[in-house]
Amino acid sequence: MAGRRAPAAVVGQSWPGSRPTRRWWPVVGAVAGAANANFLLHPFVGSPLAPSSTAISLLSAPGQPAAGAFRAADLTAGVLALALAAGTAATGSARGSGGGGGAGRRVAAVAETAGLAAFGVGTVGAAAITPTPGRVRRSHTAGSTAPARSPRDVVHDAVSILASVGTVVGCTALPALVGRSRVAGTGSRGPLTAALLAVAVVAVTVAEAATDVAGVRSGSGWLQRAEVAAASGWLAVAGSLLSPPGPSGPDTSDPDAGSGPDGGRPDAGGGGRSGGGRTP
Repeated sequence: MAGRRAPAAVVGQSWPGSRPTRRWWPVVGAVAGAANANFLLHPFVGSPLAPSSTAISLLSAPGQPAAGAFRAADLTAGVLALALAAGTAATGSARGSGGGGGAGRRVAAVAETAGLAAFGVGTVGAAAITPTPGRVRRSHTAGSTAPARSPRDVVHDAVSILASVGTVVGCTALPALVGRSRVAGTGSRGPLTAALLAVAVVAVTVAEAATDVAGVRSGSGWLQRAEVAAASGWLAVAGSLLSPPGPSGPDTSDPDAGSGPDGGRPDAGGGGRSGGGRTP
């Protein structure tokens, strides 16, 4: 109706997928986050590698205990992140035609899509191109006796950096996307959650890069694990943002909600909000 303020959108004014499948986006995000946090399995697989100074990716190197499980988890996280990127791109804001928030929100949605896609490609690549056994030996050998990095290790590092860059880009875009929207599991704390994730990822990534440049190994493993844990939270929130804003019933923030079938406007053949808009 003319003159009425458009209801606040989560990412855009439409959500990808049919009505039942839209409810699964938070599950997709949660599973992606859990798979990404595969380092939590480290203490239970009998690995001789010390978590304080070991890169998580070394757990998936050939010959390491449960290496296949770590690779499968990385692959799952990467593929689901790509699905989240596709879902974000399918919303109105990601295409620049969505609602609330104006140009800044649309730019944030594009950045979120790019971050998820970069993370997904990088994580799938890291799962496919794992570190070599020589890289594992190198991590525990100092000085000139350390084996040289192989081309495979160089490629693995490159795709891992791509995933890290995607995490930083996506997390920094998150607060603008959350805005005043509800995020599943956080209630009214959604904006604070998004801001804390963004700060944590940027701070830990900078600290991790500084230790790499300085050649400091002690504690570097914990920094990486903190970064990955924050990235897992980001994936979970990204999934929540793609679900309809309420668990059931019409959105009460919309003055016209409930006035027609599916909570949409009664006028207009095809002009209601079922399908591409808010639906209970």
